[in-house]
Amino acid sequence: MVWLSDMLRKAEEDRTNKTHKGNYIGIVSLIKYQGQPVVYTNFGMGSGGIAFYLFDCNGNSVNCEANDQAGKLPNLAKTKEAVIYSSLGL
Repeated sequence: MVWLSDMLRKAEEDRTNKTHKGNYIGIVSLIKYQGQPVVYTNFGMGSGGIAFYLFDCNGNSVNCEANDQAGKLPNLAKTKEAVIYSSLGL
């Protein structure tokens, strides 16, 4: 998963010296959404305020239903078992 490796590299660069202006500060988790494994991140990635992103294993964006955004997915993504990477000290 080259796309994920690239994202984590940028996250480390941001964590250590803000190379990407904080756009890659946050967490990356592996969770299940609608029965499928997805990668969750709450990195800003230049969005200007989007709360989180979901990606399939190929790095394609996954849309989620509005009622799933309110707290279910962010809470699931912050569990110790789900977190792959964090620059937040979870």
